[in-house]
Amino acid sequence: MRARIRTSWTHVNPTRRFLGCPNYGKNGACGFFYWYDPPTCPRGRQVLPKLVDKVASLEEMVTEIARLKEDVQTYHRRQKWIVSGLIVAVIVIGMLTVSS
Repeated sequence: MRARIRTSWTHVNPTRRFLGCPNYGKNGACGFFYWYDPPTCPRGRQVLPKLVDKVASLEEMVTEIARLKEDVQTYHRRQKWIVSGLIVAVIVIGMLTVSS
């Protein structure tokens, strides 16, 4: 199997690329590992983890916003059914009242 170039997103080696077994991190991995990039500079090790955390936080917010939008759409669909049911009930009651 050919080694794949991957990117480390750890706080110790942020954005540093490495060659690893295609099964790296899974059962059956051969254990091959080799840093492809030189070590991240000290400033990069200080700044990049904060950026990685911010991106993760923003991705969580996007997921939460999508969930909330779906909840609002579901609420509006239910609301339309309730209003439709009330209108039908008023019409039926009106018809029963008039025919009596």
